[in-house]
Amino acid sequence: MTSVITGRGDRGLSDTRDHQRIPKFDPRMEAVGSVDELSCFVGSLRVLLQDRPETAAQVLELQRDLYRLNAELATVDPSRLGNLRLLGPGDVKKLERWITTLESTVEPPAAFVLPGGGDPASAAADVCRAVCRRAERSMTLFFARSGSADGDTSALVYLNRCSDYFFLLALSLATTRDYAARNDL
Repeated sequence: MTSVITGRGDRGLSDTRDHQRIPKFDPRMEAVGSVDELSCFVGSLRVLLQDRPETAAQVLELQRDLYRLNAELATVDPSRLGNLRLLGPGDVKKLERWITTLESTVEPPAAFVLPGGGDPASAAADVCRAVCRRAERSMTLFFARSGSADGDTSALVYLNRCSDYFFLLALSLATTRDYAARNDL
C-alpha cells in the first residue's frame, strides 16, 4: 500500500476532486467535511440497524447519496460534473416518501424531544439529525457564496429532508416514550 502521508495538506490546502488546491477553511471544504462526517455517523447508525434490514437498506442508500453529494461539492469546475449522477428532485421525492411512511408509524411528540430514546439506534439517528443540520448550514453558506455548480439546489433540499428523516427514524426506533423535554428545565 502506498503511504497515506503525502504532506500535501501541511500548508492548509486540500485537493478538490478536479485537482484544484483550495484552503481547508474554504466554505466548499467545510461543506465537504460536514457531509463526510454525516456519512460516517450514518454508517455507524447502519451498523446498529442490522436487525432491521429494510431500514438498514434505506440508510445505506442515503449514505450512497451523501457520497454522490460529496463528489459534487468537491468538484470546482462544473464541466467536470458530466460523469456524476447529481442529486436531484427525484432523490428528494424518494426521501419524502420514506418520511411519509415513518410519519404514519410515530406519534408526534407534544414537546421538544430529548435525544436518545432508550435505544442505541435511536440515539445514533438523533446524532445523524444534528450533524445533518450542521452539514445543511455549511452547504447553505457555500451555496450563498458560490452557488451550486449546475444551478440546481436539490442537494440543499435533500439535506433538509434528511434531517427530517433522521428525526422521525429516531422516534420510530425509540423504546421509551418519555423523550419529551419537560417545560420546567
